[in-house]
Amino acid sequence: MRNIFKLWMLFFFLQLQFSVAAQSKPMPKVLDSILVERYNEEAWKFKNTAIDTARQRALMAIELAEQIEFPKGVADGLHILGMVQWSRGDRAGALDYYLQALFIRRAITDSLGLGRSFNNIGNVYFAQENYDSAQVYYLQGRDIRRKLLDIQGLVYSLSNLGDVALEMDDVSKAKQYYNQSEKLARRENVVTAIAHVKGRLGKLSLQLGDQATAQKHWEEALSFAEQSTDRRLIASCLQEVVRLMMLNQEEVLPLQEDYARRSLDLAAAAGALDLQTEAAMLLAQLSALKGDFKQVYYYQAHYRQLAEALVEKSKNDAITAIQERYTFERQAEEELAAEKKLGQQLSERNNRLLFGLLLSGILLALVLAGSFFRAYRKQFAFSNTLEVKNKELAARYADLREFAKIASHDLKEPVRNIGAFANLLQRKQGDVLNKEGQEYLAFILGGARKMNDLLGDLQLFTDLANRVKSTTQSIDLKPLLEKVFKKQAEEQGKPDAKLVMEQLQTIKGHPELLSILFEQLFQNALKFDQAEAPQVEVSYQLRGKNHQLQIKDHGVGIEKEYQKQIFDIFQRLDKQHFDGTGIGLAICRRIVELHQGKIWLESTPGQGSTFFVELPAW
Repeated sequence: MRNIFKLWMLFFFLQLQFSVAAQSKPMPKVLDSILVERYNEEAWKFKNTAIDTARQRALMAIELAEQIEFPKGVADGLHILGMVQWSRGDRAGALDYYLQALFIRRAITDSLGLGRSFNNIGNVYFAQENYDSAQVYYLQGRDIRRKLLDIQGLVYSLSNLGDVALEMDDVSKAKQYYNQSEKLARRENVVTAIAHVKGRLGKLSLQLGDQATAQKHWEEALSFAEQSTDRRLIASCLQEVVRLMMLNQEEVLPLQEDYARRSLDLAAAAGALDLQTEAAMLLAQLSALKGDFKQVYYYQAHYRQLAEALVEKSKNDAITAIQERYTFERQAEEELAAEKKLGQQLSERNNRLLFGLLLSGILLALVLAGSFFRAYRKQFAFSNTLEVKNKELAARYADLREFAKIASHDLKEPVRNIGAFANLLQRKQGDVLNKEGQEYLAFILGGARKMNDLLGDLQLFTDLANRVKSTTQSIDLKPLLEKVFKKQAEEQGKPDAKLVMEQLQTIKGHPELLSILFEQLFQNALKFDQAEAPQVEVSYQLRGKNHQLQIKDHGVGIEKEYQKQIFDIFQRLDKQHFDGTGIGLAICRRIVELHQGKIWLESTPGQGSTFFVELPAW
């Protein structure tokens, strides 16, 4: 009996040693922590010039830092991943990484890192035009940097607060922030920061209508930028100076052309496609001003190539970002499932041990009870982790929906510049252009309008889900359809168009979305009917538990093999003879799906098309 007791005590001792060893944490290794910091330094170095390399180094730093339990290394790596996603245009992804880094930095009281996190999170909210939230984070970043005497960081915090004030129409406060920022930058002689603030003062002067002062500020910004090695900053300043010279009607064509060509070369060396595109457009405008239409054609063709490359890059970056986030989420789910399985196995093992040790005495029973409690605590932690991961997953899917909206909004800025300067050229130089030059100018204006329409429809498509109200409303179809049809007939230049309706019912739905649905359907019906007074017929019937609407036109019709694909985004069957963005019917399908319904068509080429819309009869 005594030997049995000794054997069990030995087993108890070994179990206790195993538990202590399992719960002990290895101290971070000095050499490994130095390696983590080196990886992060390399990632920071490449964050703007070689973002794939930067991302790889940051991931290496995070993996090693997690192994040696070095939280600062993890936070720095996550922050750099956020900057990489920002460079790719994925602002939702950038915000996700910044917030993860912020959480860790708060836990370890990393003040310098917190200043960076607050500022970059503010940048994301500013880009999303959420100025109140941006101001909150900018102020927190400013206060930390002021305590740390981080002068260079404080320069940018003050400048960012000036940007917020300017967007909120508080010009006096914006000027105050910019002046404070410039004073600090000059005191520390940080040329890139001085150039940055001078550009902000130029923007402020332009908003106040003082174009001459704006040009002076940008010329000063250029002089400081050229003292740095930041090619992108120099190229941007050169372009702003040229634009303001043109706006101020300064005809210094050789100097303007020299600035624009330098900007193009610097942007190409920096790999900045957006700045290359704008430089090519400036060179085309300057060539038109001096009447060299051969050069206009050359730079216009170069502009189109760059614009197409920029759109393709944006699309590829968006796809890459989505794929990376999907892979990350799958890995997180797999790791969580593995941890949960391990917890279940641990629980089963402890249950078996409990049953055996209860037979050997109260002491061993208490030991196993303690072991069981540890396993239960792990399972509880696993359950909480799973709940948090599910919430994070839902937030990430919402971020993905937001991404296309943000991208569409940002792409409108260069399109507005193209249209504005093309209109300026037409107004000031249109009468001296020959027929060929006027055709080129019309092509530029038409392309800008088309791109603006495309971005508008894309933004509408991505924003549909946000327009869904919490509850549906009863909608009288007849007045709704009459109002929408009249508006479309006027916009299409066919005021004599006729709408024929049978007896319609009151249905339930979201009024704003259904108005958009019928706008798109009536727009197509009128566009593709070449008659001077086209006729559109709407009929209704109740099919089971669904309302079915039939919208019949007498247009060109659609071949059978194309009748499904036209509901896909960017699908246009006749791009030569009819204008359009290729998004309208995709918008229709999305609206119907949001109502839990379906849409399809029947069509005969040359005889017209009938669109069927079925919505639930709630």
